[in-house]
Amino acid sequence: MEQAETPFQENLSRVDELRTELDKAYEFAKAGLAMTIFYEIEDIGRFARGQQFASYARLVKGQKSSAVKRLGTQSAKMGNRHLKWAFSEALVLYMRESERAKKYVARLEAKHGKGKAISILSAKIGRAIYFMLRRREAFDEERFFAAA
Repeated sequence: MEQAETPFQENLSRVDELRTELDKAYEFAKAGLAMTIFYEIEDIGRFARGQQFASYARLVKGQKSSAVKRLGTQSAKMGNRHLKWAFSEALVLYMRESERAKKYVARLEAKHGKGKAISILSAKIGRAIYFMLRRREAFDEERFFAAA
């Protein structure tokens, strides 16, 4: 005679199924972000410097200046909003996997606040991706946090 599953056992099997589905969704999200970044950048060669790329991706603010005087910031809405979103989401996914990133953001957060800390690390990730694409190299976490 077969033993009927208890409600607890049924829930456990449903939790395992849900966990599998969430893992698939997580991998899909990472692939989707990579595709967004890839298609929005098009050709990395059109950016002569990392600063130009960061500006295009809305990772840094524009600057008004005349002669030597800095007159403030300008045009916070200039650039590619899809890249800004993609780099912010990439940071969130990266922080889930990296203890070093969590510690770095916590240190920045103590100094600048949470929103600014995330913006700073998003810009750092953006510059890292720029150089990865220019040099055709893989991501190196040691090198990424070496200057931090």
